[in-house]
Amino acid sequence: MRTFLSASLCWLMVAATSSAQIKVPKPPDVYDVVIRYRIQAERNERVLQFEAMTKYFASLGFKETENDENETAPFDPTAQIMEGTIPSKTAHELFKDRRVQTIVLSPAGMKPPADPAALMRASVEISPSRDQLALWNQTDFALAKAGFVKDVGFDSRKFTVHRGMVPANVVPKLLRDLRQQPSGWFLPDLPRELFATLPDGTPTPFLVKPFADVLPVRVVEIFGPAEPPPAVVTLPPIPADQPNLNKWTADLRRKMAEEGVATKPLRLEVVLAVTPPEYDRDWRGPFIPTGALIEGRVGNVVTVLVPQGSKAADIAGLAEVASMRLPRVASGLTRPPEPTPAEPKKEEKEKQVHYLAEPVPVKDIDALKITGLDRLHAAGKLGQGMRVVIIDTDFAGWEKHFPPPGKDAKTGAVTLLDLTAERNRDVQPEPMPGELGHGTQCALAVRVAAPAADLYLVRVPADAPYQIINVARAVRGDEFRTEGLITRRLEIEADSNDLELRRRAARLEYERAFEDFSDDETPRQRRVAAQQALRKLDEEGRVLLTRQVRVELLERNIGHLTGCQIVLCQLQWNTGFALDAASAISRFLDDWLTRPKSPQTTRHLTQPNPGERPLWFQPAGDTQGQSWTGLFNDVDKNGVMEFGSPDSELKIGRWSRELNFLSATVDGKQVLDLSAGAKIRVSVQWREPHDPTMTELDYRVPVAPMRLQLVKQRDPSGEKYGSDEIDVVAASEGLPSRLHIEPQFGVYEHTLEITLPADGRYAVRLEGRVPTSLRPFNVPTLVGQEVDWELRPRVFVESSDGRGRFGLADYSSRDGGVSVPADARSVFAIGAAGPDGKPLLQSAFGAGPQTELQVKPDLLAPVTGEHGSDLAAAFAAGWAASVRSAGLQPGSFPKLLRIPAGGLIGMPADWFRK
Repeated sequence: MRTFLSASLCWLMVAATSSAQIKVPKPPDVYDVVIRYRIQAERNERVLQFEAMTKYFASLGFKETENDENETAPFDPTAQIMEGTIPSKTAHELFKDRRVQTIVLSPAGMKPPADPAALMRASVEISPSRDQLALWNQTDFALAKAGFVKDVGFDSRKFTVHRGMVPANVVPKLLRDLRQQPSGWFLPDLPRELFATLPDGTPTPFLVKPFADVLPVRVVEIFGPAEPPPAVVTLPPIPADQPNLNKWTADLRRKMAEEGVATKPLRLEVVLAVTPPEYDRDWRGPFIPTGALIEGRVGNVVTVLVPQGSKAADIAGLAEVASMRLPRVASGLTRPPEPTPAEPKKEEKEKQVHYLAEPVPVKDIDALKITGLDRLHAAGKLGQGMRVVIIDTDFAGWEKHFPPPGKDAKTGAVTLLDLTAERNRDVQPEPMPGELGHGTQCALAVRVAAPAADLYLVRVPADAPYQIINVARAVRGDEFRTEGLITRRLEIEADSNDLELRRRAARLEYERAFEDFSDDETPRQRRVAAQQALRKLDEEGRVLLTRQVRVELLERNIGHLTGCQIVLCQLQWNTGFALDAASAISRFLDDWLTRPKSPQTTRHLTQPNPGERPLWFQPAGDTQGQSWTGLFNDVDKNGVMEFGSPDSELKIGRWSRELNFLSATVDGKQVLDLSAGAKIRVSVQWREPHDPTMTELDYRVPVAPMRLQLVKQRDPSGEKYGSDEIDVVAASEGLPSRLHIEPQFGVYEHTLEITLPADGRYAVRLEGRVPTSLRPFNVPTLVGQEVDWELRPRVFVESSDGRGRFGLADYSSRDGGVSVPADARSVFAIGAAGPDGKPLLQSAFGAGPQTELQVKPDLLAPVTGEHGSDLAAAFAAGWAASVRSAGLQPGSFPKLLRIPAGGLIGMPADWFRK
């Protein structure tokens, strides 16, 4: 797809392109040109004007093509077309003659395609107008009707240029006046949007302004045959006889289309239309016929394991199910082991994506001194009597770094509780590869700050958010049984019943076999087989008993978490759950941990009792520069959101605020050129108000139509193509995932996961509009029912495999929001600070798009390393354990220490004197 921006366009657009600094290829030296002119005069006057016009054309270097009509054109009042060649540098000066209406330019000597309907690359310059945007949009309607396929994301040069593809046989139509292209009954063949209507909605035969008053098309430039656009992966179609599959999100639909998935076990997250009561068990009933094994539940999101992927269609058919998706993995914790790479060639080194290093432990002496823990430890307050729960996904190497304490040791005990066993049929934990797990590093940071505290290392799967709720309930002291253990017990019960039936049959066979004690071969083999069958069943019984013992032991160990005073949770989600503390996890924590304001909250002289609410710590996240949030603005009304305000200055090489280019971190620096093979996830989440009188079923399609696109810049250098030409690489399809369902509002999310197909520069583009109603799009709405409301989407970009760091290079929000559940109001979200006490550049801020006034992170802790907030939260949890061992009540934390919101943890000097 070749694009040469003609000199005829350049001189008109100098002011517009100077700010955008678009690079364009050099135009051809000579154009083939078709000129449409109009001379309205009597015969003699027409001849004089025609001669003056052709003389002026000749002065520009125009050479007319010889044909039979050349001699009669000066006298023919219907003649209005002239063909020839003209130098590119003077082509646009043709319009200095007022008789010139429209021109069509193409590279000299370019042959027409053999297929008249073949697509050609073209740009269309429109006339200037007092209402340029309106004329640009109106011309867009007319061009689309004529067969023009517009590009996306190009520089419109202040709404004076359209660019795209047009069938070759349509080009002569563009040369004519679009307002007068005849159709049936002598009416122009134009879309109805270009015709005026009466106040009562009655259409009229009159065109709207300014389209009616201005010649729309001035210059059509043909660049050459259009190359096929790059392939965009589309979703597999949904069979007409299975409409329930519309409940599958895009990621699940793609997964189900993979070979072999239908016959293999598959883990799913099922969103229920209604959240079941906490102690209700009836909601499990509809899942039983599908064969799905329930592993856990967070609010209305149920995690299930189906024996075959094909069973996902059966679950979609349940009336209780609103949508289904693949499980969302926690951010920043799980990284596949990196293979040892071969030494790259010199020319390839610059193309490699930087892999973020694993976090390193805090510098003990610096952190202790900065936070005042050195003085607290010197006073003997080392976290004695404190029990700290650390929730993570990997505690590899914990036995090596936390050996059993001796009799005289001053260090606390360390216990591992592996909840990955809960979702395995044999109740065995999953292996932990590696030598030093992320959780082990965090536990070491806690130990530095609170050497005498007892640590409970709770390992959970990265895609099991329900385990956070289970751990919280265990710490609270609830008498409950987890959904996973209920499933394991039901399995054991079913296996036990089956074993008993088979044992009865085997005993009966044993008795019959020993009724015949003859030495014949057949009776003897029967007796041997009967004995072997019983021994095999006894072995199955021992295995079954072992499974039951493991379940009971796991339940008992979960109960040991009751009364722990400090909880550190390293699991965090930046996508897949509703922000603004609206997720089921954040709401549960807020409902439990929020402390009522009373005079009792300032007491701090006595040790806290085990029944008090614990202090819950979460990393705020290291995602600064990866998110954008703000109002959905569409100033030009073209259905595409602008990331920046109209008065914001464009960066060098940019031309549109509708594009947000991505960046990667390479050797500590931000670069725009991304490498092929990088795995990127881009998400957009938004919250919209709903009419509470409507049903949940009415809002399975959101009110606000949003479409997320990932585009690639074709040629940033501008040598072969214009630097503002882009290709759509991926686009969101199907219905978005519903993250939260309420009568008054809903939270939706579109997600794109893509492996970059080639090296280059990529950008995010968001299509949509802000509706004027709270009611579903297919429900009639009166004018009086229209409501104006603000749409505040949040765009987030990250690595989908944990390798590399990607961000938004052009527009990002400082207050893009901390991760879930760090957005909960009652949780201490911890940000990373340097030795100077100031936040690190990558530390996330903000509680969410809808909670601008809430301060997050709540506290800062000094650390070093790439993933600062992980270790910052760990150190802060240990610091809190030591402080509480000194007698500080949780209700006065951190107010009594005079730490401002978002301030650095520490101990005031006068506090030691007290």
